[in-house]
Amino acid sequence: AAAQALEQSWVSSKDLLVTFGEPMSVHLAGLRLKRAIGMPWIAHFSDPWADNPHRRIPVLRQLNKGLEAEVVDAADRLIFTSDETLELVMRKYPPRMATKSRVLPHSFDPMMYGSANAGHDGIVVRYLGNFYGRRKPDPLIKAVQQLYREQPDLLQNVRIEFVGGIRRAPTSLLDGLPPTLIRFLPPVDYRTSLTLMESADLLLVIDAPFEESVFLPSKLIEYIGAQRPIFAITPPGTSAKVVSKVGGLVAHPEHIEDVAGKLAESIKRVRMPQSEQESHRMLRQAFAAPVVASRFDSIINEVLSNAPATMG
Repeated sequence: AAAQALEQSWVSSKDLLVTFGEPMSVHLAGLRLKRAIGMPWIAHFSDPWADNPHRRIPVLRQLNKGLEAEVVDAADRLIFTSDETLELVMRKYPPRMATKSRVLPHSFDPMMYGSANAGHDGIVVRYLGNFYGRRKPDPLIKAVQQLYREQPDLLQNVRIEFVGGIRRAPTSLLDGLPPTLIRFLPPVDYRTSLTLMESADLLLVIDAPFEESVFLPSKLIEYIGAQRPIFAITPPGTSAKVVSKVGGLVAHPEHIEDVAGKLAESIKRVRMPQSEQESHRMLRQAFAAPVVASRFDSIINEVLSNAPATMG
């Protein structure tokens, strides 16, 4: 991509370059263009790179550490989606490097919501997204097993749906549960996913059982845009803080007793809805695309103001 951009003169020193990773290889293309042309460059990290806990092969982690260091050194601004990600990544570098780091969260587009949704009977609890690595549906299913043993009436007319990719569904964990209680459904396109969010009664976040989670899933921000109640099965960290601030409940994926209790409380809240607090509404608006775009404009203007006077 970088070679083609140079050959075709798609970019010049009068341009501002912004690269968005994942995949992080896009930053290597940005690095090549920066070295060849010298234009101002913003590198956006949606996830950690060398420090990503999902990548556990030591030799690859070491190789990525070297590549990341080259990008961090050459870029004019580094954007991370959470304070926790910024701190995790930048603690390896001298303090002067942190001065060019900024936090910019994911956003949702208010114009993409408001679909006409068919009604449904009972309560629909829905997870949208893929399962991979250590992120599994198991904690939620084990919690449901416990609730079905101890409070079967609570799960009357409740339907739980996992919508997305999974390598192998844990069907053995479903033994003894009503066949209509939990369903695994295939991935859907983006617009359909937003419609499914809006039509759910309760939305689920499920993260891997790390000691801390620095990730801010874009799906969580889309949940917030859908204005539905949220229950997060996640370790302490970014997602837990955001969900708590918008009034949702949080439980650690390794504490099944707590997951069951918080799931029960979330279902009870759905059956007896409360009015939204003003603080929750204000936080939701902070993730709206126009607000985040304005913050991104400010970062761009920072870079341009430090660029040579020949900049257009």
